[in-house]
Amino acid sequence: MDEIEIGRILSSEPEIEPSPEFQRRVLETLRREAAAPAPIPFPWVRLIPALVGLAAVVGGLAVQASSGALLGPAPALPADQIAEVLLALGIAWLAPRFSSRVLER
Repeated sequence: MDEIEIGRILSSEPEIEPSPEFQRRVLETLRREAAAPAPIPFPWVRLIPALVGLAAVVGGLAVQASSGALLGPAPALPADQIAEVLLALGIAWLAPRFSSRVLER
């Protein structure tokens, strides 16, 4: 097969065009996306005070740790306080899961 024959074969192929239904669906999707409202921007201004507070807490803990204030003996918790803490943790873990299930229905 020479170059002339390959050129003739390639030039004689029919053009492939999308169906009118496909074109209509694509244009409809593009129009719907163009008409959609812009996404809500992330509230960076509200995040800044939280980051500053977090930095202050971490800095305070670092200062206490370097002075040895955090290295003292840990206080022992009575059994009833341990049970209350475990109950609170269980409720904190279950509450969002339960509420999301209720809201789905």
